[in-house]
Amino acid sequence: MQELLYLLVTIAIIVTVHEMGHFLAARLVGIRVDVFSIGMGPRLVGYMRGRGWRLGPLPPQWLGQGQTDYRLSLLPIGGYVRIAGMVEEDPENAGRPPQPWEFRAKKPWQKALVLSAGVLMNLLTALLLFAAVAFFEGGQEWHSTTVAYVAPDSFGQKLGLRPGDRFISVDGKAVQTWNQLVEALLNPLVGEYRLLELERPAGGQRIRLAIPRAELVELLTTQRTLEMLPAPSRVVLMAVDELRPAGRAGLRAGDTLLRIEQDSIVATTQFIGLLQRYRQQEFTLSWKRGSDTLTARLRTDPDGKIGVQITTVYTGPQSPVSYAIPQALGIGVQSVGRLIAGFAHAAVALVGGKLSLRESVGGPVRIAQMATEQARIGVIAFVLFVAQLSVMLALINMLPLPALDGGHLLLVTIEALLRREIPVRIKLTLQQIGVALLAMLMLLVLWNDLRR
Repeated sequence: MQELLYLLVTIAIIVTVHEMGHFLAARLVGIRVDVFSIGMGPRLVGYMRGRGWRLGPLPPQWLGQGQTDYRLSLLPIGGYVRIAGMVEEDPENAGRPPQPWEFRAKKPWQKALVLSAGVLMNLLTALLLFAAVAFFEGGQEWHSTTVAYVAPDSFGQKLGLRPGDRFISVDGKAVQTWNQLVEALLNPLVGEYRLLELERPAGGQRIRLAIPRAELVELLTTQRTLEMLPAPSRVVLMAVDELRPAGRAGLRAGDTLLRIEQDSIVATTQFIGLLQRYRQQEFTLSWKRGSDTLTARLRTDPDGKIGVQITTVYTGPQSPVSYAIPQALGIGVQSVGRLIAGFAHAAVALVGGKLSLRESVGGPVRIAQMATEQARIGVIAFVLFVAQLSVMLALINMLPLPALDGGHLLLVTIEALLRREIPVRIKLTLQQIGVALLAMLMLLVLWNDLRR
């Protein structure tokens, strides 16, 4: 139930913002908007200028008279705007000449603006959310360039990196903090190569790596995160289920995990892997609480878990960073730009067979799970998730497929080149094909979610 709630809240925010973009652009170029609905299906309640508030459905003759019905509808699964003169929304009147206040009567650039405004609003909203988090929350400079942990089959391992390696420079520029290192590594748009210089403590030798830009992009596309942590890092318990092994052994939220048997714990993925290694076997777990070091013998559940929520915390020297408004906006632009670049690279990798559809595409079930996970972490994490999802859905909406904004834009472009309107019958046929394709895609994505 909680996952469903977070899914509905997330979708409501993103879709409402999207439809607001269409609404504002339509009004800007003089197009009437008959309905602005939050939710789908039957009308519950709404407001219309000159008519006031009204429960339930409206008399049919009230619509199309120049005023917008701002309504709340029964099904909380998105929303929509009904724009006057869009053939797909009013096919019965498509045969008559377009009226000045209708979509069909406007110039191609005005139509394109209305169609793309939803996507632009989603991107702008994401930018502002990223910027707001940067401005109000600031950040932390981690004064370390030494690697504490490199996950198996991760970005770092494929580059040949090891725990204990200390980065000296990237592309000839010295890096003194982990923030500078990540910023330099995750910039695949500059140069054909990424030149890394690092020091390996075993012998203290200097190592230089030249990574082709294409290889970096592929790694980031398929891996998506560095899965490489700065030293020193520790795993901290966020929550403990008192009825499961960890709770029965006496662990509490706020404890810092130290070791499983002789293996030091520095990363969440490492800890999960160690639990799987000792699945349904007894092992010794050491942890720290305040100045005390505690130990206990545990045995995992059948699924290889002990009933904890964990996070990785950097415990080395660090300093707070605050951002002025221009800097925060810059961070917003960079964040959106990286998501767009990542989407493009992922799409190419998916088409080229380098990326698995099952692992890379998520639907409503996956979104609900992720939204719930981020909400449990905190408000900031949830806001950042909404921003990321807003960008992703905006980009998907721009694909040139019938029934999506990108498909409508393609038709408008064709009409502009032909200098005449495409026949209504063809538009409606394309719309029906598009709806069928989207329905099939949603079923595929839902099945993919359930398989995972």
